[in-house]
Amino acid sequence: MRLPQEFRFPEESRKKRVTGSRIYGFLKCEHSIVLDLLGDPSKKLEPSEGLALLMRRGVEHEERIVAELGYETVEEEDFEAAAARTLALMREGAPGISQGVLRRGPFLGIPDLLRREEGESVFGDYHYIVGDIKSSHRPRSDQALQVSFYSMMLAELQGRDPEKGYLVLREGNEEEVPVRLLQPVVLEVLEEMEALLAKGVSGSSPHRSFACLDCGWRAVCAERGGVSWIPGLSRTGRELLREGGFGELGELEALAPEVLVERVGLGWGQALRAVAGARVARMGVPLRLRRPRLAELRRPYAGMVALQDGFDRRFPVFGSRREEGEPRFFVARTPEEERGAFEEFLGSLRGASGLVHDGAFRHLFFAFATRWPDLADRLMQLEARSLDVLGVARGAYQFPGPVRRAYEAERMFRGEVGEAEPAPEVAALLAAGDFEGMKGLAGKELEGCMAVLRRMMEEGP
Repeated sequence: MRLPQEFRFPEESRKKRVTGSRIYGFLKCEHSIVLDLLGDPSKKLEPSEGLALLMRRGVEHEERIVAELGYETVEEEDFEAAAARTLALMREGAPGISQGVLRRGPFLGIPDLLRREEGESVFGDYHYIVGDIKSSHRPRSDQALQVSFYSMMLAELQGRDPEKGYLVLREGNEEEVPVRLLQPVVLEVLEEMEALLAKGVSGSSPHRSFACLDCGWRAVCAERGGVSWIPGLSRTGRELLREGGFGELGELEALAPEVLVERVGLGWGQALRAVAGARVARMGVPLRLRRPRLAELRRPYAGMVALQDGFDRRFPVFGSRREEGEPRFFVARTPEEERGAFEEFLGSLRGASGLVHDGAFRHLFFAFATRWPDLADRLMQLEARSLDVLGVARGAYQFPGPVRRAYEAERMFRGEVGEAEPAPEVAALLAAGDFEGMKGLAGKELEGCMAVLRRMMEEGP
């Protein structure tokens, strides 16, 4: 399979190139790509401090990997000159190339790595495969599709389809990507992107999700409103509502969910979310959909939280709080101190029959069971006694917006719907050595867990 010969951009498009990052971004949110090319750039917000730090750390991770490999880096700033230099290096048989440029018509690819492999191509008895460096701990489908897009461009240059590509992940391990199997998906994404851009900004609509919380276009999308801004509504559900003539919140609010099931073809759960979402948008507070599943929670209970720097899988602060007690914190200032701090944290939970957390604690179960197999049984017992109180709340209530933390949920229960002052990121606090700030953040989340739980218990059946 080959990339199309052309890609039609609207005349008003600020850029007329399809890049790997556009493919990557389209899978996360197609509307953001429309806005990147056709929206008003002055309305795009700057990245948050936490997101900017994450991006810097990603660049540093990539630089470390490239330095260890010793590949020649393409440094020409002009795309045409850089593409010519990349081709020259491949013809010379360079063992590896960093930041090579692949260019053809409207398509532009800048893979992190090109690695020489055995097997004939137009260059001789060798060819190249694409590698991309990612700071995630596990491979994702959007990352794999980006590698496949680059591989399709590379195939045209070397006269041979690469059999595979690869991702270099956070720990430096490689994950193979079956690039040929993904070629049809790349072509489908390109078709959808071209068709959506042709409709213009007004013909595209946002899809509200957790990704919106860090997106620079979130203020623009919030102004748009309508069914697109109902959290928890699937893309298919959103489109069915629009096609059925129920694109505005006011139209939905007065309906019974059964009407949407019969007229639009929505499933019961999505119909309930749609109607509740429209009502919540007016009320400004969460709306209960069903009884919270709290039957398995045993008393006395305690709240628990573990702050994580996901980039390095660090857990610098653990916190616990009894039902009627004060919070306690256990700090690991270095990775070597984590086990000791965690053991102390476990001791603080003795006597509690039930445990509640905000869902993020599940990362700890997996990470520590892998890191310290001798703790696996204790971790399983801990997990069996615990309840994800935020997950229960998300299932039982329709919230006015996406909720990542328990204190955000409690804030919405109090009727505070506007965008809150962003909480400091764990990574930023850890980089600054601000352990008091982390303890404050952990205490805030513990209070949020306990408050959300109390609220659900007080509301009763």
